[in-house]
Amino acid sequence: ARVLRPGGLVYVQEPLAEGALYEVSRYVEDERDVRARAYEAVKRVPQQCLREEGERFSTLLVREKSFESFRERILAMGSEREANFAQHETILSRLFHARAVQDPDGFCFEQPDRIDNQSSGIGVRVESRRERTITRLLPWTVPSSLGCVWYD
Repeated sequence: ARVLRPGGLVYVQEPLAEGALYEVSRYVEDERDVRARAYEAVKRVPQQCLREEGERFSTLLVREKSFESFRERILAMGSEREANFAQHETILSRLFHARAVQDPDGFCFEQPDRIDNQSSGIGVRVESRRERTITRLLPWTVPSSLGCVWYD
């Protein structure tokens, strides 16, 4: 379980489905729908649990030493990506080299992201990451039915 004390801050940073890195990696796994659902889940948190404190956007720079290191990193995220990578390797290589900014240390890609900050007026306890169940944190155990619960 994860605990957030009263007045604690939840920091959610999620990459957006846009930018140079997304343009290349979407051929292996297009996460546009997953990222949209993640954003919707953050926005569905009941206000009595967490209060939105702000949203901002930034751009991260992701550096790869080579196309081979990019391949290794992408495939390390799951073996189910291997078939898509092999199927699209020619276009992936072409896009990798076309969309990257090359410097002496390798290849650099822009990755826009969104940062959502939320705070808690009450303590909350995350009971289940999978179900995204949150209950009020009290000195005794409280059934989740008495707390704040939301599901993706």
